[in-house]
Amino acid sequence: EQSCRVQLIFSNDLLKLTLPNSSSLFLIVFSSACCTLMFYGSSYLPWSTTYQKLSKAKKINWNSRVVSNIHAIGIVCCLIPLYFSEPQFYQHHQFDSYSATAEKWISLSIGYFIYDMLLIAINYSDPGMGGMAMVVHHLAGIIACSFFLCYRNLHIFGVVNLIGEITTPLINFRWFLEQCHMKESFLYIINGILMFIGFACVRMTICHYFIYVMYIHHNTVMKMPIFVILLTYVMLITFYLLNAMWTYKITRGIAKKLCQHHQKNKAT
Repeated sequence: EQSCRVQLIFSNDLLKLTLPNSSSLFLIVFSSACCTLMFYGSSYLPWSTTYQKLSKAKKINWNSRVVSNIHAIGIVCCLIPLYFSEPQFYQHHQFDSYSATAEKWISLSIGYFIYDMLLIAINYSDPGMGGMAMVVHHLAGIIACSFFLCYRNLHIFGVVNLIGEITTPLINFRWFLEQCHMKESFLYIINGILMFIGFACVRMTICHYFIYVMYIHHNTVMKMPIFVILLTYVMLITFYLLNAMWTYKITRGIAKKLCQHHQKNKAT
């Protein structure tokens, strides 16, 4: 009965909904478990005295960002070569794209997003964990990656979107500098500028790249079932608005910091 319903909803075999295979499900569970172990294991690493002086809430935040960095660096280092090794991605910008390797990395990222969203939900009262914006970001990430996984298609969106995690270590490094009382340092300003470049030139470019891919493959997009089209646009709009909001906040923060620095130099 279920397979008949799926066939009825998705008339295009290319976009037929399928359940994740056992390999993908294993990678999701494995990823969540590894992230949880790394989170708790971070507490036993020989961090600086700064870490030892942190409150319990900030130690949770610190450990969370360590795991976040490991995921971001690992996924970006693997997906950038993958993108440029497959002509369907870098050459044809193929909308109806599938990659078995990409499927594995998407599964691992779903596991990370599930772990991190649960961690944020458990510690929701701590504003340092990101609050509602991070819950929406992770929920959108889980829905989007699951969407690509279940369709075994549209992997160009999953690959390019996860490459956008390249800005995550910069965000985390900024928080680490704040905890080390280095907000007035030159390194903090440089990190802020790199964050601006990352969001304005990388993340926003990725958002526009998605629009470009959907534009040049408009005919393929319009063959999709109506609710799939709506879901795709909702995800794109959500990612666009979130990245635009963060780019604006980073730009405003840099401008404020540079003004303060200029006024301080003027006063001396």
